[in-house]
Amino acid sequence: MSDAASRAGLPEQLGAQTPAPIQAIYRELCLSCGVAMPALIFRTLATRPGVLEAFWQCLGPLYRQGLLQQSAWPLARQAAADGLLPALQAGELKAFGLDGGHMLDRALATLDNYNRANPVNWLALLSLLQAARRTPAPGASQALNAAEPAWQPPAPPACELLPLPAAEDLDARTRWLLNDLREGDRRELDPVVPSLYRHLSVCPGLLEWLHLHLAPRFADGRMSADLHRLRQDMQQEASAWAQRLGPVPGVLLAADVLGTLEQFAREVIPPMVLIGTALRQAMDAGLRQRSL
Repeated sequence: MSDAASRAGLPEQLGAQTPAPIQAIYRELCLSCGVAMPALIFRTLATRPGVLEAFWQCLGPLYRQGLLQQSAWPLARQAAADGLLPALQAGELKAFGLDGGHMLDRALATLDNYNRANPVNWLALLSLLQAARRTPAPGASQALNAAEPAWQPPAPPACELLPLPAAEDLDARTRWLLNDLREGDRRELDPVVPSLYRHLSVCPGLLEWLHLHLAPRFADGRMSADLHRLRQDMQQEASAWAQRLGPVPGVLLAADVLGTLEQFAREVIPPMVLIGTALRQAMDAGLRQRSL
């Protein structure tokens, strides 16, 4: 892989040039989870003709009815509840520029945005991938459209998120620092930079703090063990929702599309579910201590 390719990140469809049908799906995705912007997986799928539309045709009812949300959110909170990160102390928050005011609000809003989206999107991808590997159960599509309790999603974050730099705009040191916060061979630079990390890069001290506490867990296998348990729980939930999906549209079964879905479901999203949830808990703990 060339250095240019390793730094470029994934293609994304976002901004004024996004076609109206894609914008409509983005709005529904955001509304259903109470978030302010569509996730990287959807911005990537939208660059391929018909793929995001097929995804939403298949998974949209589960999002609209809140079924994925009510399954995924408790699993993420439980998985990060065992002290993955220490409380962020008042002095640390101040050093990172997050001791109060608008930047703190934006950081919390950013974490809330991704902690709502990532678990749900991960469960959706796992459900779709399981459905793609088997013959749909008789009457699956009818079961999916059965009456469900009305879903009231949370309101989106009340303030704007932290800025979202492009992956190629991150400096080399930041890219390699983030490269340690993943499973697998970390000697080669991963071309995918999760969006949450890109937001948090505007607070470099916070990324350094995450690296201090989490890089050793990735290096010695403790994070893999944490993620293995959460993957098992998510896969079990996904098996139930996969049975409620009708036939998977052919465009989603193309090898390159399945490869992208599997990459996000296996590598990209799982650590962000744990890390994003744990970081929000660490910030909450620090803020509570400060208020005492």
